[in-house]
Amino acid sequence: MTTKENPNAFKHQLNHDVVKKMAKAITLQTKKFDSDKFIGLHKDIHTLELKARVRLISDSLAQCLPANYPEALKIILATCQKPKLKPKLKVKLAGFEFWPFTEFIQTYGLDHFKISMDALSKLTVLFTAEFAVRPFFVKYEKASYSYLLKQTESKNVHLRRWASEGSRPLLPWGLKLQNAAKNPKGGLQILDKLKYDQELYVRKSVANHLNDISKSHPDLVVATLNRWLKTCPKQHKESILWIQRQALRTLIKKGHTSALKSIGYGETPKVQIQNLILNQSTFKIGEILHFKFNVQSKSLQTQNLVIDYSVHFKKSNGKNSEKVFKLKKMSLKPKENISIEKKHSLKKITTRIYYSGVHFIEIQINGKKWIKKSWSLLV
Repeated sequence: MTTKENPNAFKHQLNHDVVKKMAKAITLQTKKFDSDKFIGLHKDIHTLELKARVRLISDSLAQCLPANYPEALKIILATCQKPKLKPKLKVKLAGFEFWPFTEFIQTYGLDHFKISMDALSKLTVLFTAEFAVRPFFVKYEKASYSYLLKQTESKNVHLRRWASEGSRPLLPWGLKLQNAAKNPKGGLQILDKLKYDQELYVRKSVANHLNDISKSHPDLVVATLNRWLKTCPKQHKESILWIQRQALRTLIKKGHTSALKSIGYGETPKVQIQNLILNQSTFKIGEILHFKFNVQSKSLQTQNLVIDYSVHFKKSNGKNSEKVFKLKKMSLKPKENISIEKKHSLKKITTRIYYSGVHFIEIQINGKKWIKKSWSLLV
């Protein structure tokens, strides 16, 4: 069965028309560019996926621009500037159309640290250079941290975010920074400068960066956030609390004791979980798994609860792999008995392959496992 093409996929933002537009924009800046050759190199671009399109355009730029990298980079940057031409001649690139330029810099500019980083700082304002900066961290780790640390003081929000996002150890889609994962000191220095940033756009990156670090240094992240909360001015407390909630999400799902304690859910609750009921015992792809259960308080005090559920999916090797999902946070009153229900979709998604067999659903409260029930999936 053939897969239907998604006309709204990001890859379509880099097409043959964009290649022609890019060729025209560069030709307006220099005569040292073989426009016809550049366009001809992309006759099959429509057959490629997104990253392959980016690489093709980047490599084609290398073939058609001057071989001298500093000279080629100067032309690229001139192309990115606001055109100072008559209206009929203006060609304005935007958004994804800048991605091949950042790819060109990370591929062909690694031996030219300063001018390449300066160029990426300009391009990250127009698109993003969070991916392109990462090879420079591998080759020039100390200098790259120093460069991005300076960006934390920029008036431009995109440069401040670049400092945090570009140095993330485990940036999705990006080259993993193995040294940063082992020793996050450099990244934490950057985050410390950005923790009170007025823009949520930046603080969200700070939280995601901390979440990356938490996967290899959980106690360090908890301690860092506790220190920030203890020392922050009153007007920044809500911002730090927001960062804390986002940064600890992976640890909370895993039931990390110190992380749960830091947000007020560290105690093992005095509860009884009863009547975990599923709407059926066997499911097919696309159906809805609807489950419900009761939580009965066994305490004379109000208890703060983080209630999650996990699905133990059957893998290709016959074993089960657990995935935790958020359910709710609540305060359970003394002797209170509540009913909780949830619908979990079993529709096909690109990030998971389903296999036939016995699966399990399990209820988790404050990081502790409570009750588990099996169900079957037919694929």
